[in-house]
Amino acid sequence: MSITDTALQQRLDEVYAGPRGPHIGAFFDFDGTIIHGFSAVDFYLDRIRRGKVGPIEGIQTIALALRGITTEEDFERFVGVGLTAFRGRPEEEILAAGDRVFRGSVASRVFPEAWQLVEAHQRMGHTVVLASSATRFQIQPAADVLGIRHVLYTPLEVDETGNLTGKTRGGKTLWRSGKAAAVREFAAENDISLADSYGYSNGDEDIPFLEQVGHPAATTAEPKLRAHATAQGWPVLDFRPRGVPGISDLVRSGLAFGGLGTGMITGAAFGLLNRSRQRAVDTMSALSSELALGLAGISVEIQGEEHLWSHRPAVFIFNHQSQLDLALAGYLLRHGFTGVAKKELKRDPIVGLPFRFAGVAFVDRKGGKDPRKALAPAVEKLKEGISIAIAPEGTRSLTPSLGPFKTGAFFLAKEAGVPVVPIIIRNAGELMWRDSYTLKSGTIQVVVMPPIDVSGWEQSEMRERVAGVRQMYADTLARWPQGPATVSGVATEAHTPGEVDAAILREEELRPKRPSTPRTARKPAVQRAAEERAAAKKAAKRAAAKKAAATKAAKDAAPVKDAAPQKAAAKKRSTTKAATTKAATTKAATKKTAAAAPAAKSPARKSAPALKAVATKKSATKAAPAKKTATKKATTKKATAKKTTPKKSPARKSPARKSSGLQIAPRTTPSSTRRERTRGSIVDLVSGDS
Repeated sequence: MSITDTALQQRLDEVYAGPRGPHIGAFFDFDGTIIHGFSAVDFYLDRIRRGKVGPIEGIQTIALALRGITTEEDFERFVGVGLTAFRGRPEEEILAAGDRVFRGSVASRVFPEAWQLVEAHQRMGHTVVLASSATRFQIQPAADVLGIRHVLYTPLEVDETGNLTGKTRGGKTLWRSGKAAAVREFAAENDISLADSYGYSNGDEDIPFLEQVGHPAATTAEPKLRAHATAQGWPVLDFRPRGVPGISDLVRSGLAFGGLGTGMITGAAFGLLNRSRQRAVDTMSALSSELALGLAGISVEIQGEEHLWSHRPAVFIFNHQSQLDLALAGYLLRHGFTGVAKKELKRDPIVGLPFRFAGVAFVDRKGGKDPRKALAPAVEKLKEGISIAIAPEGTRSLTPSLGPFKTGAFFLAKEAGVPVVPIIIRNAGELMWRDSYTLKSGTIQVVVMPPIDVSGWEQSEMRERVAGVRQMYADTLARWPQGPATVSGVATEAHTPGEVDAAILREEELRPKRPSTPRTARKPAVQRAAEERAAAKKAAKRAAAKKAAATKAAKDAAPVKDAAPQKAAAKKRSTTKAATTKAATTKAATKKTAAAAPAAKSPARKSAPALKAVATKKSATKAAPAKKTATKKATTKKATAKKTTPKKSPARKSPARKSSGLQIAPRTTPSSTRRERTRGSIVDLVSGDS
């Protein structure tokens, strides 16, 4: 763990170990603390692109920026220059512009570490406040996305018609002493104890504000604040930069896209040579994802990888925040899966043909009141043994915050009779934002949770159940990786990679380790999960004991059953040998008698029966080798069948439990602590609405 991660973890531990309640405040600065850089730059560039900045305003802004802002008067003059352009414009129009700019560029620079801190304070029931010298239209969109209800900002003056006057209300801003005063007033009005509260900022001007709270912290601090924090013993948290990509990032991005194209072309050629479309799809996606991530300098850390293979087919769900999620899905799932797209995209001139080639399941989102009809194509894919990967949020999120989960993926799994496997991606958005075409090198952290059995979920409780799964995602992301790892309805205790590999080598089918105890709604989720795991372990031990006993009994019985055929064959061989010897002796005696006797009728008549007997014995001797060969073949075939029978029976049928219809996916190479480079399948994953 790096120094940055260690300092952040210590702060999170401090928050979670502290007192709960709304009487404790958590005050966050915005520019430089919640986001990388200054939001004013994004708004100014947006106005330049739209031709809203005149030459006089441009000259004044450049002059003030070069001069620098050291006093409150300097900051007020700087703000005044920018606000003159808003004179006579409705406040709602400016708020809409702020939302557009935030979604277009500012959201990409939200610090994931800051989001984690905000989430921690919200979970502890603290009163979270966004306190900034910026205007409301700059910070309100961020507050809405992060779920922050209280916002302190520099207020703008509005006339009686609802239009802005181009001035601040009262001529004051929330910079330096203004922010400190606003925090004190808010605390007094809301019964907040500043001595027990937390504060976060990066700017030198916010030292007075931080000194008011009992638990201050400097985040990616400027030099003066850093020195002051070190002298006072305050925590110093350095967040990873989220600014403009560097030259190395641009080069890696180009290499990654080149690797993506190379992998697709190579995979298509490989599939063409083998005359297999599925082989082409699997090879294209696996090779392209491996090359793209490798050339980009991105590695993947996986916890719970065995759950990717313990049940196939399955519905794999993942939180969606980056374009990297597509390559990541191929890297994780490897092969034998596809995505879901709305039916309208089937004839799309750009993605329609690739989607059809990749076997994407097209669903009709206008299926009316019958969800079975809408989900029929995806259900058919699952019944064919092809897994489905889908993002329950339906779209990529702007920030690390989770969007609401839709129920379509869970209805699909229930209808097809397969489990849902949650894949939780921590930081793909840090390396490549949702609308970005450049990426950064680093490590993506992934947790794969145990499969969730949705077969017993009633339609009336589906939304509540899905909300519980979403909460599991939120809990895990908030305190990575210490978040809860169980949810009620866990389908199995997954087989280990070693068990899977052993079964493949024996060419046997592993049955899922399903819990033998019924699901109890009244017990707590954690207790139910523990009982289910214990029951599954007991059932597995019982099944193993029965299998061992059956195998031993079969081995003991095999020699006894094989002895009778071998004894009979030996007896036949002895009889045949005796008959052959007797026939040869008789033949020799007959020839000798015939040569010595005179040519008379009576001797000739006497020798006729003897000659007939000799001929009969000779024909019997000729038939003996053929009969001996047939006996050997029959004996060998019967013995072989009896030897293979004891191995087949215990592996295919277990008296301990009924089959769930779920199978272990084939695996071509033994697993290890690191990912194996095996084929995978990836298509554009488009979530269907339900």
